[in-house]
Amino acid sequence: MTNHSSVRRARLYIVAVLCAAMSACVTWPVGTGEPFVDKTKGYAYTAPIGWYQSPAKLTRDKLRTFTRDGSTLQNIVVGRIAHKNAFSSIDKDATPEMLPQDIAENVIADIKAFLPNDTFTVQTNAPATLAGNEGVRISGEFVSEEGLRIRLTGYYANTEDGIYSAVFRAPTLHFYDQHIEEFETSVRTLRIL
Repeated sequence: MTNHSSVRRARLYIVAVLCAAMSACVTWPVGTGEPFVDKTKGYAYTAPIGWYQSPAKLTRDKLRTFTRDGSTLQNIVVGRIAHKNAFSSIDKDATPEMLPQDIAENVIADIKAFLPNDTFTVQTNAPATLAGNEGVRISGEFVSEEGLRIRLTGYYANTEDGIYSAVFRAPTLHFYDQHIEEFETSVRTLRIL
């Protein structure tokens, strides 16, 4: 009887440990066509169907990251950047009065300063609309420290509350071309609340 109860206790212990371990595993919610709403930052965004949303707010401005196959393969980062220290790599603030061209100039300088190997090449810097606001669309390429060519396309619009942005980044080999249209479609869903 004692041996039987010891085995039972051991099984219960194993089940409890497995349940605790499984509850510690965080799954990323998958995009279903429903908008993600950030009431604190004042926006709503609908990720492409099948893309996963990071449960964590991963940056200083608590921007949201979405990915289909893993953030090193492709990701979309969406949110609102505070004017204070908006361009942190060049130690510069933004102001609500900055024009889209000024935002573009500073975003490009910030990207170039952030990248360790100074390989960012601008391909497009053009007026665009983001969430009904005048903004800019910037695209360019850089070479990662591992030698992988990465392309990014970003939309930026300055408002009284901060700079709203939606940026897609992926390797040029396969992933960028495969997902750029999904990104372009999803950008049109961004709304300021």
